[in-house]
Amino acid sequence: MLWIKRKTQTASASEKSDAELINEFKSGKNAQALGVLFERYVHLVFGVCMKYLKDKEESRDATMQIFEKLRTDLQKHQVEKFSYWLHTVSKNYCLMQLRSRAAMKNYDDALLVTENGVSDDGLLPGLFQENNSEHFLEILPDAIQNLSTE
Repeated sequence: MLWIKRKTQTASASEKSDAELINEFKSGKNAQALGVLFERYVHLVFGVCMKYLKDKEESRDATMQIFEKLRTDLQKHQVEKFSYWLHTVSKNYCLMQLRSRAAMKNYDDALLVTENGVSDDGLLPGLFQENNSEHFLEILPDAIQNLSTE
């Protein structure tokens, strides 16, 4: 009998609109409302993550992170169209992940420069050698002259 009650409660929650579920979640009346929204839109979020991140495992992790993020974001924002808002949140999350990944790659590339200033690709030879500091002081005034006013 308990299973039947639970089943009918779940069925009635899944029949509610997104706005009703969000209001119930915000008011604290229905903690499972976020779970219903998750089930309803998990495919949308995962699809957006796959589009941007192009990795199945990373997209799964991102999907879970986004729904964890919703716990706090739904309390802060007034959401009119949940599916559109969720799509935007998902896209922004993925873009931030890609930016973070690019920043880490740039940082790793900068670490490729060895102590003598020679990178693996042959650029910047001898840049960090101490005996080059006089050379830089000599060319600095010319470099400053060549800068634009902006």
